[in-house]
Amino acid sequence: MKNSIINHKKIAIVLILGFLIISPVAAESQGDLRKLHRLNTHMSSIEQTYRSGRILGGSILIGLGVVFGTGSTIAAFSIRDIDSYFMPVIIGAGIGFGVLCGLTGGISLVFPSEFEKLSGEYNQLPENSEKDIQSKISAGEIYFEKLYNKAQSGRMLNAGIMACLGITSVVVSFLIADSLNSNYFDTNYLLLNGLGDIGIGLMNLLIKTPVEKEYEAYRKWEKNRNTVNPAESSLQLRIKREENGMAVFICLLY
Repeated sequence: MKNSIINHKKIAIVLILGFLIISPVAAESQGDLRKLHRLNTHMSSIEQTYRSGRILGGSILIGLGVVFGTGSTIAAFSIRDIDSYFMPVIIGAGIGFGVLCGLTGGISLVFPSEFEKLSGEYNQLPENSEKDIQSKISAGEIYFEKLYNKAQSGRMLNAGIMACLGITSVVVSFLIADSLNSNYFDTNYLLLNGLGDIGIGLMNLLIKTPVEKEYEAYRKWEKNRNTVNPAESSLQLRIKREENGMAVFICLLY
């Protein structure tokens, strides 16, 4: 009986030491897998969002180009008899705008943005071994931060440009309101256009891009993951003594 108790104690000690050695490695490996899964989810979402936006935006621009180009061309051949100094300018501007929209839409469909390319490059990285997983996590965090900084700076730049254009239009509309003949130029259009540009600038300033939202969600998750509650440590040893021996309960809580 005494020998049996001693053997049980030896086995328990071996188990405890084994788990103490293995559990940190297992915990680290499982933590890497969770981090990899999280990065994969965010980067796949970014790639899909910008690919869909590129295809939709490019298609819309091509459609607008066709409408404006065709409409302006038809107008050029059907209203020649109208005596107006501005009519050729308006028709030419319509055709030019249509061509510009079509070219911009075609370029958008053919060439993906940096957001789509970088996220796509990350998604193609291998994850077959532990070394691959760690390399992919490191690359993913570098790519993610780069995309975040680019998206944030681009949003702020667009907001500043639109606000400056809008303020300029509003100021000019008031300065030239009394000096132009209202039959040829409507300053109210300039004023409304300026207010619209200011509104777009404010929207760019206040509304974050999809990349920024994804990055901030990832950082929030990572911060919460690294917060350890002392009452819920990753390894808890619960040793229960019984009359006929000792049972060891080892609980891995993640």
